[in-house]
Amino acid sequence: MDNIMDENQPIMKPTFFKRPRTYVWAGIIVLVLAGGAFLFRAKPSTLKTVAVQKGNIEQVISETGQISANDQVNLSFDHSGKVVSISGAVGDKVTAGQVLAKLDSSDLEAQLLGATANVQSAQAKYDQLLQGPRPEDVSVLQTSLDSAKNILNDTLTKDSLAVAKTALNTAINAMVSVSDSAQKYPNIDFDQFQKIIGDKADALFAIYDKPNLGNYNSSAFLVLQSGLVAEISGYETNPSLVDGNQLIKDVKNVLVLTQTALDDIYTGLNGITATDADKAVIVSAKAGVLAQITAVTDQGQAIITAQNNVASLESQLALKIAPPTQYDIDIAKAALTQAQASQAQIQSQLDKNTLRSPIAGTIATFDLQVGEIVAPEATVVSVIGMNKYQIESNVPEADVSKIKVGDPATVTLDAYGPDVTWNAVVSQIYPSESVIEGVPTYKTIFTLSQNDDRIKPGMTANLDISNDNRQNVLFLPQRTIIRENGNKYVQLLSADGVHSTQVQIQTGLYGSDGKVEILSGVREGDKIITD
Repeated sequence: MDNIMDENQPIMKPTFFKRPRTYVWAGIIVLVLAGGAFLFRAKPSTLKTVAVQKGNIEQVISETGQISANDQVNLSFDHSGKVVSISGAVGDKVTAGQVLAKLDSSDLEAQLLGATANVQSAQAKYDQLLQGPRPEDVSVLQTSLDSAKNILNDTLTKDSLAVAKTALNTAINAMVSVSDSAQKYPNIDFDQFQKIIGDKADALFAIYDKPNLGNYNSSAFLVLQSGLVAEISGYETNPSLVDGNQLIKDVKNVLVLTQTALDDIYTGLNGITATDADKAVIVSAKAGVLAQITAVTDQGQAIITAQNNVASLESQLALKIAPPTQYDIDIAKAALTQAQASQAQIQSQLDKNTLRSPIAGTIATFDLQVGEIVAPEATVVSVIGMNKYQIESNVPEADVSKIKVGDPATVTLDAYGPDVTWNAVVSQIYPSESVIEGVPTYKTIFTLSQNDDRIKPGMTANLDISNDNRQNVLFLPQRTIIRENGNKYVQLLSADGVHSTQVQIQTGLYGSDGKVEILSGVREGDKIITD
């Protein structure tokens, strides 16, 4: 019965057919993820880059030329003139820069003295402007201003008081004469008499500040101590309180009113029988009043003059101690620059009156005598250089502006290949052009630094002229630089190695080997895309 199966026992399927669903789905997910990872994994960057580096950059200009037999130079003056001195003869040895002859330069030397003085003057003015005023100049102005203020104070106080006092006394005495004459001659025409009384009252009111004094005799008003009389009396005890401007105006008004009263009484006396002596008193009083009107007017003008003088000195002092404006500095700088330019121009003309040997060598021809007049551009001296050979090259106009006398050059000769080199230096650049195959070129002479028996005339020379060099600077290959709208950019690779950013840069020297100096925009080690 052991082999008899329990009919309630489940029937088991073979195990190799059993595949639970969870295992199936897990497998599918693994396959999908693996495939996705395979299909969508990031590809490594294939961009070509170059790193920003530090190093040296040299700008070299390459030219070709020919070895010539002698480095002979023919010298001339570029203008006519009288020879005043010579130094040399055929066969003499000379050094570079040695003076060979001079033309008469007396006029130019005098002009140079004047131009030098102008430069010194302009320089002194410019320096003084920047440094500010000298203390002694400020002190002089301040002293003048203090003196002017003292004069103004005296003019406004004691001087004005003295003039006003004299003028007022003259007016009072004149009014006494008017009053006495009116009292002595009551038979003056009635209307004229009334006018005299009214104008007399106006004048006395201006003096004493009291009304209705026209009908009173002189003894009635001479005892009064009011109005201007009291004011002047008070000023005499304390002159510093005087207001000169107002006092002079008030006294002048009194004098004008007094003059009117005198004119009235004089007219009245002429209308009746009056003695000449009485008329003479009025005439004398009028003369005195007129003289005081002039004195008071002059005092008023003296006050104005003193005030203007103080104002002028205050303005000068303020201007002196004020810092210079940029406009003033620019004007002074321009004057200095102009003076320096005039000096340089005369010095340049003076330098052209001296003939110097540009090279060391031997004088081959010397066609000059003291006292003769030389023709411009005529060869007067020839010098053969110390070196046995020189190189002549026709430099195109595009390159001639980049080189100058004294620039070093490395020389190779086709006859000996690129591994054998010599050193040379630019010794002369001809100012006039020669057109070769439609291209303007300039004859340029290179002096070899050493003699060598291997060098023969007519050999073709290859010249690398060092124009400029920079040490330990950032640089990139020129092919990495992008130019857009006048600006320069590079493609800077980001840290993830996938993305890039266009960055603006500033460049400096362009080297002959394709290197470009980078002044700003990137740093050493930055990766720059090249394709």
